[in-house]
Amino acid sequence: MKKISILAVDDRPENLLALENLLESPELEIVKAGSGDEALSKTIDHEFALILLDVQMPGMDGYETAELLRSVKKTSKIPIIFVTAANKEDHHVFKGYESGAVDYLLKPLEPVILTSKVKIFIELHRQRILLEEKTRDLDAKVVELEALKFELEEEVKERKKAEEKQKRTTNFIRALLDAVPTPVFYKDKEGRYQGCNNAFSTFMGLTPDDIRGKRVDELWPGDQAAVYHQKDLELMQNSRHQIYEFKVTDKNGEAKPVIFAKDVFRDEKGTVAGIIGAFSDISELKQTQEEIRRLRNYLSNIIDSMPSILIGVDNETRITHWNLRARKITRISEEVAKGQSLEKIFPQLENWTEYVQKAIESQQVYHHSRSTRQEKDRVVYEDITIYPLVTDGVGGAVIRIDDVTERVKMEEMMTETEKMLSVGGLAAGIAHEINNPLAGMMQSAYVMKSRLESKNMPANLQVAEKLGIKMEDIWAFMDKRDIFRMIDAINDSGSRAAEIVNTMLSFARKSNAGDMSSHYPNTLMDEILELAAADYDLKKKYDFKSIEIIKQYDEKLPMLLCEGARIQQVLLNILRNGAQAMHTAKTKFPRFIIRIYKVEESEMICMEIEDNGPGMDEETRSKVFDPFFTTKPVGIGTGLGLSVSYFIITKNHKGKIDVISEPGNGATFIIRLPIERDST
Repeated sequence: MKKISILAVDDRPENLLALENLLESPELEIVKAGSGDEALSKTIDHEFALILLDVQMPGMDGYETAELLRSVKKTSKIPIIFVTAANKEDHHVFKGYESGAVDYLLKPLEPVILTSKVKIFIELHRQRILLEEKTRDLDAKVVELEALKFELEEEVKERKKAEEKQKRTTNFIRALLDAVPTPVFYKDKEGRYQGCNNAFSTFMGLTPDDIRGKRVDELWPGDQAAVYHQKDLELMQNSRHQIYEFKVTDKNGEAKPVIFAKDVFRDEKGTVAGIIGAFSDISELKQTQEEIRRLRNYLSNIIDSMPSILIGVDNETRITHWNLRARKITRISEEVAKGQSLEKIFPQLENWTEYVQKAIESQQVYHHSRSTRQEKDRVVYEDITIYPLVTDGVGGAVIRIDDVTERVKMEEMMTETEKMLSVGGLAAGIAHEINNPLAGMMQSAYVMKSRLESKNMPANLQVAEKLGIKMEDIWAFMDKRDIFRMIDAINDSGSRAAEIVNTMLSFARKSNAGDMSSHYPNTLMDEILELAAADYDLKKKYDFKSIEIIKQYDEKLPMLLCEGARIQQVLLNILRNGAQAMHTAKTKFPRFIIRIYKVEESEMICMEIEDNGPGMDEETRSKVFDPFFTTKPVGIGTGLGLSVSYFIITKNHKGKIDVISEPGNGATFIIRLPIERDST
């Protein structure tokens, strides 16, 4: 029998030991606690019949402990007897009862009284447990009787429903068979027709009464009847579902291809009672299959005629389709490739299996432009696209590989051609603004500083003596008037001019596609603005430096991973087009507002170039990025600048370029570039 637990709480171990010895009994378990906190923790893992609680304890006293025990549902009903040696006054006793105690004993304890009271509470606890068990048993029996009553009532209802359902089922099956468009029949175990649906009697051109009781040889031609009878015998012997393709003759005497589906049915004892069957006319299916075969051949010819490599794979990247181009490139037949892993048959795509799996799982198209591979003595550029597909629940993907080597070369040629056109337009300005005066300025500044700084140069001394002036006085005058600092400033300006020339030459130098490096976007813009400032069109007497430049750059802009020269090419194209448009329209106070900022909702840098020129109408704006489209006179513009710019931003850098413009309200070009390039 399980022991009954009593909790003894006292801060003095000797008192706890005394209580334990006093109450020791085989049926009792005395659990001891030295404080109120420990007593509360003991109630978590134990179920107590009684708590003997000391009043005076350090920390939380007995009254507080009792109140906390009463506030918890699990311990609220446990009887508490206060035990104290000091608090004997009436108000302490009343406080104990108010705290939830059932008794208040004073030390020293009378053993007989204590054990008697404990036995009473133990017996009450035992009776309470017994009562709870009997209550649970009675509740279970009541539930059991209620369930039995419900089952009996339901059984009566079910029997009535079964009888009604039997009638409805018979009528329903009869109506259902007649509603089925497929001919259905059933025979007894001797092979005589016992019934059929409307579709069967219509196919035969007979009434159900004409069919009922007949054998197969009485309804069908001899050769057909022999096959049907043989199939029926096999079905009766094997009792297995039977499906086969054959021909039947309809009421018009036309033999049509059909598919039979037959099985046995059994009586209430489980004995085979006959055969039920149906057949479907597959004339149209045969025709459709032939059309599908021709269509597959046609599609296969189309796919094999494509110049792209097309590879179909399943969910495990095993090859399911291998077109002619793939066979020519790899010299592997379709029979060998099918069923093999992609990386084994086409090692060039070994690093792409991860993206194939991602495309299948995410149902998103993956595209990578200008993937490179070495082929003998040349680099081949390829566009690789992975199309996920799901057909009739069978997943997989199609990998398309296009050789774009010639296109890349053409694009690079167009880019370099446009760049050279831009550089050509700058040549006159650079010669006028920098090259011609640069040498003379720096040479003269050097000679001036050399002559003025040297106090002992014979020629200087000779001229000074002739004029009656001392070289020390001349040197002091030059020093006091900051002439030497001014000469240094001239030299610094010359060096700055040299930097402009270097920037132009760096911009004009050919770059390789895909040469990515980190650049600050504001630095790219500032460098190209300096380069544009040297664009002096001698023919039109037009000076870029007459345009007001307003810069609105965000602070702490992140670096861009890009082809710096190509981005600057785009910026220069936009600036030149805007400047020429404002000059042609004779804008009174031409102005560029340049904004550079990070787009908060995405990891992109935005560059805006806004002018106050004549603007564009809707038709011009819609074609502004089209190749060879230009509004300039013949011989002035090529029509390639903005189309090449669009290609550089969208294709090479996975960015976006847009234009906002209305007639008379200027134009704003908006370039958005990702801070980090997408590897796909």
